[in-house]
Amino acid sequence: MTNETVMEKAASVLFYLAAVGMVASYVVATFAAARAPEGAAVGDRALRIVSALIWPLTGRRREGMPPNQAALLNKAVVAFMACLLVAAASWTAAANLHRIAR
Repeated sequence: MTNETVMEKAASVLFYLAAVGMVASYVVATFAAARAPEGAAVGDRALRIVSALIWPLTGRRREGMPPNQAALLNKAVVAFMACLLVAAASWTAAANLHRIAR
């Protein structure tokens, strides 16, 4: 096994790990955002679901959210963005190494 194939496999594994981390942090943030969506009444289920699924676009501050839930949401957003950056960088490296190795 050459250095290129080892690095190509390492970059691919890193991409898949970052992708799993992205999905996991998105799910955590979705559940955290669903607990107290901005402007949604407790009984308004449709608005709660839509607001939870598009949490990156709903704003950073949530008025009715307790501090511990807001901290969890903020941590999940940071983890999501970090995993997104790592996934993009490792995808680029893996694509270049796959092309060079062949």
